[in-house]
Formats: sequence, structure tokens, C-alpha cells
Amino acid sequence: MERPWKIQNLSLDLDEFERYTDKIKIDRISKLPDALLLQILSFLQVQDVMRVCCVSTRWKHLWKSVPSIDFTEAKIRTTGEFIRAVNKALSNRGGLQIREFRVCVDSDLCQINNVDYWITFVVSHNVEVLYLDCTPDRPVSVNKDKLCLIPQSLYRCQYLHTLTLKFCQMDLPSIFCLASLRKLHLELVEFTNEDLEVLLSNCPSLKYLTLKNCSKYTHLRVFAKNSHNENLNIHEDGLNSETDLLVSAPNLLTLNFSGQSKRERFFGENLKSLVSVNFNFSSTYRHIWDPEDCFLFGQFIDHFCYVKSLKLSNWCILNLSIRAILNLGTSVSNMVSNTVNEATLATRFNKCELAGLVYVLKNFINLGVLILNVVEDVETKQHLRTVAIHGILGSKSFSSTAELVPTEDILDRRRTEFEFVRFLLKNLKELETMFITPTEGLNTFSDSKKLDILFQLSSRLLSLPRSSPNVQVIIRPIQHTGIGINRTQLRL
Repeated sequence: MERPWKIQNLSLDLDEFERYTDKIKIDRISKLPDALLLQILSFLQVQDVMRVCCVSTRWKHLWKSVPSIDFTEAKIRTTGEFIRAVNKALSNRGGLQIREFRVCVDSDLCQINNVDYWITFVVSHNVEVLYLDCTPDRPVSVNKDKLCLIPQSLYRCQYLHTLTLKFCQMDLPSIFCLASLRKLHLELVEFTNEDLEVLLSNCPSLKYLTLKNCSKYTHLRVFAKNSHNENLNIHEDGLNSETDLLVSAPNLLTLNFSGQSKRERFFGENLKSLVSVNFNFSSTYRHIWDPEDCFLFGQFIDHFCYVKSLKLSNWCILNLSIRAILNLGTSVSNMVSNTVNEATLATRFNKCELAGLVYVLKNFINLGVLILNVVEDVETKQHLRTVAIHGILGSKSFSSTAELVPTEDILDRRRTEFEFVRFLLKNLKELETMFITPTEGLNTFSDSKKLDILFQLSSRLLSLPRSSPNVQVIIRPIQHTGIGINRTQLRL
């Protein structure tokens, strides 16, 4: 009796499925306007664009109008095929604008006249974004004879706003102006300091400048006196030469250092607008324990005590630790221009870094915001087992009327000390013992007041979260005290 009902329902389900699949067969993408299709295709590599355009007759010639030409990841077997593919993509453009042109080519295999033709062609088609990477596939030293020479036609491009050049050599014309250029990235580019100054002075709209491994074995001097450059990134790898670095940019707001730089001297001039400095030097630097390196980094940091925001990598924290232990250089806290209000520190919580963290807290007296970023120690496992803090509650002196101040207020005024202990307990996962010795200043209180302070101190420490399950917090006795607590230790 139920079988016809089941068959009927089955047929209804099949009919519904057929109607659904009919809807799927409708090519909705092809009905999109050309402008939107071109925008979608501009995110693909040229080879992928050509393949996609083969699926529909309406799309057959659409690839020729894509405003972006990208050959940065082209998988073409031979250099000859690659050059022909790039030439074909350019020649099919006709008179249409090429908004973006990106290409990676081995300078050892590609002839210079091909690069000249490509750049000249896209410049004549009002290119706005140009990315040219001529780095050879095999490791090679930066030699001017091997660098790809940029044609002078590039410096006549009035629409170019983003330019990236890698493993190139610049030959500047006597008169030029890149009026629209806002972002400039130079990597493995050799130039004289005079050429760099001329280049920057003829880019009136430049806001972002990145120099990566440029002029590694000669002095690097960045003069941007007539430029509106606001952001400067300097990255250098494996440098170990007796060279200088000079930066002079009156409109600069942000300055970022990264890599493994070891310039002998640093000079900062006319940086009156500078707000933020980021020292992101690598922790894999081989000469980390050389006291001379610590002194050199101290010269760097001493030049930027007047900025509002300072960021330090854990390599810098290690250097500050050595600087503090060996008492190298002058304390920045004595500098009148010490105005750092916000500090961002990266730490692996090695025991070697603790002195550097304390150095920052002690010397940057105007610090209002402290941000600690814990980074993973990929080289060594954390072995810090014991921490001793001497003189807790001693960050502020006790007045003659402190006996009358409520104990909670006394502790609240020293909350930064508790926050630091909280931070250690939360992040030191292998910690076993933390010894805490109160300040001798507690001896100015009466015995009853002293006991009350120690009791509430113990209660607060006991309430702090701990990442290590076996850690013990031990309050050591106060020296020269007349109460029984000086002969015992409180274990929390």
C-alpha cells in the first residue's frame, strides 16, 4: 500500500533535482560586465588568464584587455619561451593602458635589450605599478657589471606611483621628475650617495622608501631633505664592514631597521618629525656577544631617545642586557631629550634578556605604555628555573607619615611591581622557584604595620596566575628587622 507513495515522492525529488541542475548550468559569470571581469582577471598570472579565456568565446579576446600583466611566477621552461610570452602579452595590448607590469627574469640569461623594450613599452602605456626583479637564480655577488641597467625612459613616466627594482643599476638623466611616485622599493641596487639624493629630490610625492641590501660595502647616506618621505625601511643582511649609515629626512615619521646590520657608525640629522623607530635586528647575528657590537647598537638607540614610540627585537634586548651588565655608554635616563612614551619589546624570556628588560624600565623614565611580545625560541628550549627579585616595594620611597597610610594604598602605589611579577609568572613555563626579598625600607614601620604589609603582599602574590604548575614563590626575610619573620621564609 505504501509503494506508490514512495515512487511518487521519488519522482518529485528527481524533478526538483533536475530543475536545480538547470539553474547551475546557467553561465552567470559571463553575464558580468567587462569591467568587473577584467578586475577579477587582473589578480591572476598571465598564463592563467589565457587558460581561463579559452573556456568561452566571449572571453576569447578579453585577456588582451586585462590591465595587469604578471610574470612573477610564470612556469616557462626556457628563457626564449619566457621572452616570447612577455613580448606577445605586450604586443597584444594595442593602445590600452597597462596599469600594472610585474616580471621576474634572470639577468644572466635575459639580454638587456629585452628589459629595455619591456620598460619602454609599459612606460608608453602609462604604467602605474612596475615590479622588475632581475636577480639571478644562482648566488652571485653584487657587481655593477652584472646588474641590469634601467633605461632612462623609466624616469619620464608621469603616471608611475609604485616602483620595485631588484638587482638593477640606475643611470639617472640630468633632468627628470617622477611626480606621481609614492612607493619606492630598491633591493640589491648599487648607486652613489649623490645619485640617491638626486633621485629622492626628484620624487616630490614619495611617502614610502625601502632600501634592502643596497650599497652594502660602501657608506649609505639617505638624504631626503627635499622629499616628503614619511616612512623609511632599511634592511641589511650579513654586513660586516667599516662603513657609515646616515639618515637626513626632515619629514620622516617612521624609521624601521631590520636584518643583521653592523655599520660602524650611525648619524641622524634633521629628523625633527620622527615619531616611531623600530629596531627589528635579527637574533641570529653571529657576533651577539661581542661588547663592541653592544656599544655600536647603543649608539643607534642613543640617537632616538626623543621619539614617542620605540620597538626593539629580542636581539636588541640581549644587547641592552650586555650594555647594562658591562656598563657601556651613557644611561639614556640622563638625557634631557628622553621622551619615549611607548615601548614594544620582543622577548623569548631567556634569562640573558632580563637585564635588558630592566634596563628599558629603568632608563626610559617617561614610559607610559609597555607592550611585551613573547616570541618562540626556535633554537633553544627555555631553561630558566629560578628568579630572584630583591627590594620589592622599593620603587617608591616611604614618607615619614607612611605609617598612617592604609596598607592597600601602599601596595597600590607600587602596582607596576606586581604587574611585572605577574608577567614573569604567566610566561616562564619552566620556572620552579621565585625568591622575593622585600625592601629594607619596611624597617621604618612598626612591627604590626610591617606584618600587615607582608601579609597583604603575600596574599596578592598568591593570587597571581602561574603557567608553571610546580613554581614556588618564596618571600625571603627582611634584613635587620626585629620581628620573627627575618628568620623564616614564606612559601606561597
